Amino acid sequence: MNKPKASGVILAAGVGKRMGARKQFLYLGGKPLIAYSLHSFDQCAAIDEIILVCQPEDIYQVQFTVNRMGLSKLKKVVVGGDTRHASSRNGVRAVKPEAEFIAIHDAARPLVSPELIERLIMEAEKSGAVVPGLPLKDTVKFVTQNDFVFTTPRRESLRSIQTPQVFRASLIKKAFEMAEERGWTSSDDASMVEKMGASVKVISGEEDNIKITTPEDLDYLEFRLRKELNRMPRCETQVRVGLGFDVHRLGEGRKLVLGGVEIPAGKGLIGHSDGDVVCHALMDAMLGAAGMKDIGQLFPNDDPAYKDAYSLELVSQVASKLAQKGYSLDYADMTILAEEPALAPHYDEMQKRLASAVGVSPDQISVKATTSEGMGFVGRGEGMCCWCVAGIRFSQGEKGWDVESI
Repeated sequence: MNKPKASGVILAAGVGKRMGARKQFLYLGGKPLIAYSLHSFDQCAAIDEIILVCQPEDIYQVQFTVNRMGLSKLKKVVVGGDTRHASSRNGVRAVKPEAEFIAIHDAARPLVSPELIERLIMEAEKSGAVVPGLPLKDTVKFVTQNDFVFTTPRRESLRSIQTPQVFRASLIKKAFEMAEERGWTSSDDASMVEKMGASVKVISGEEDNIKITTPEDLDYLEFRLRKELNRMPRCETQVRVGLGFDVHRLGEGRKLVLGGVEIPAGKGLIGHSDGDVVCHALMDAMLGAAGMKDIGQLFPNDDPAYKDAYSLELVSQVASKLAQKGYSLDYADMTILAEEPALAPHYDEMQKRLASAVGVSPDQISVKATTSEGMGFVGRGEGMCCWCVAGIRFSQGEKGWDVESI
């Protein structure tokens, strides 16, 4: 019997309103949550390719995760929509034409196992559409608009439905086509198939395949991940270190921007761009570690395209160039030399912005400052400078995936 050609679509474009944060990129066990479901799909023998759906600003975080873990089946990254329905549709459209089955999974369920994914695909060969579900432990009641009990359904006939939901590719594609024609929207892919009049099979899900919705869910997840980490092998990596340094004069009529943060001050740094010495030192440290050209050659100061450029955006471009060569930032330590203003209140925001631009966790970025005790050009208030030491990591093997529509 030939192995079915199955594609996995992982949805990671949600904004996490109830969580108060982008839950799929929260760090637990030293990895973003998205890494766990990506790993399970990558390890499932029945999956040929993975399509990841995320927001454009998350692409560098995705590159970092893929490079560091050595995932091999992620083939495309596509932009999500305003709703889960739209994100799922975009992912399904990106699946390779020869795929026979499509497994759609929420990244907010990080503990899905490769075994469950394979069981669902095998069942979909027989039924065409299948979802995992668990019997309810609590009694459920239908209530009226004013909160009185209307009726109590039999608990034995109810299931709590999980993902991934697996469909014959032709079936789910037709469902999305009909949804577009008739204006259907749904937060559950199987619901569209049901509206078409097709049957959906429910098989036993997994107790650990919980959906992370609220901060309270993270407590259980953190406990479970201690066990999960043991089954996720670390990939072979090579670490390289680079040193970056940048200095600019201070002048009137300029905004002071450091680490992408505008800081109230009487003077700003003079430069072709915004003069952000923190971003410039970080970029040169990363580029130096990778053995690539420095920022003076990548972003020439006589090029009109970079006149008054926001340096934090250039940091993202450098991170992308490194990712194309298989490198990702492991850690960066920066020291700013400035007499004034006080910079300590801005450290956290600098670290968050720099981390977001590079696609790492804020705890992988360190920003600090010191004075020159009144000595030299810094002590005289003539300029500022910054040193940066950066470690980058190279993951063996080809990434093998493309970015679409980003």
